[in-house]
Amino acid sequence: KAVQALAFTRWKQGKYRDALARFHEMEGWMGKNPALCENIGHTYNTLGAYDYAERYFKDALQLTQALSRGTDSNEGGILLGLAGVQERRGAHQDALTAAVSAHDFYRNRDIQRGWGSSLTAKAAMQLSKIHLHLGSLKEAEAKAREALLLFQATAGDDS
Repeated sequence: KAVQALAFTRWKQGKYRDALARFHEMEGWMGKNPALCENIGHTYNTLGAYDYAERYFKDALQLTQALSRGTDSNEGGILLGLAGVQERRGAHQDALTAAVSAHDFYRNRDIQRGWGSSLTAKAAMQLSKIHLHLGSLKEAEAKAREALLLFQATAGDDS
């Protein structure tokens, strides 16, 4: 717990390499789990180490999908992180697949809860960016408009 707290403190301080070292220390002690792999993926992404980031996001996704059904997971966040890394690497078709899955994850959760969320809006914005890269301007605009409506509903007109 102390190493985890230190890792997150270092992350918040912008000391990403130190946070990464602490995350890897935890990985050495307890092995991989979805949350730890996701945190390592986000850290590598922040450092610009996209190959490593993608590998850890894929590990997190595989570990999450191996969990029993009904287990609370952050699959949407993992997919969104993966889509962002793939977009940065120029793998737009792969990024589109991951972003659609993230958007579906959050939209389905919204439907179950009965309200829209800013995470669905964030996934819609990721889709919009990818559609722009692919030259699909109508799809990009539609996802941006969806995101705007969700952001306004969840955070007000100033979001």
